[in-house]
Amino acid sequence: MRLFLYGVLLGDIAQGAARRLADKIDDGFPAVATGRLYVVEDAEGPFPAFVPDPAAGPVRGMVHEVEPQVMATIDIFERAGEDYDRRSIQVSAPGGPAIPAGAYCWRGPVEGLERIEHGDFARWLDESGRRPYGG
Repeated sequence: MRLFLYGVLLGDIAQGAARRLADKIDDGFPAVATGRLYVVEDAEGPFPAFVPDPAAGPVRGMVHEVEPQVMATIDIFERAGEDYDRRSIQVSAPGGPAIPAGAYCWRGPVEGLERIEHGDFARWLDESGRRPYGG
């Protein structure tokens, strides 16, 4: 299954348990989804919350092909059904058509959360000097 990742499971920033999961998936390719990206603060580090919204801006990430057994483990890590729902969304690769991919979409309220206006969690980490949640 195709999976759009935009946060702590990105290979360049993944740490701890997130790193171990990221090591089980392919290198993927850059892609963009349309929506809003927020920062959720956790004692172990911040993580992003993606809210699909066709009227919002780009959210940058990577699309990966993920094996079913690895997807089940990622669902547990992402707390699918609790904090996030894994849903099919449209993503676009640079210069390519829109394609469907699964994405973890935030279920909770966004009031009071910092919005990442430029839609790039890795860039936000770099700009803020923060280390991401590692699981």
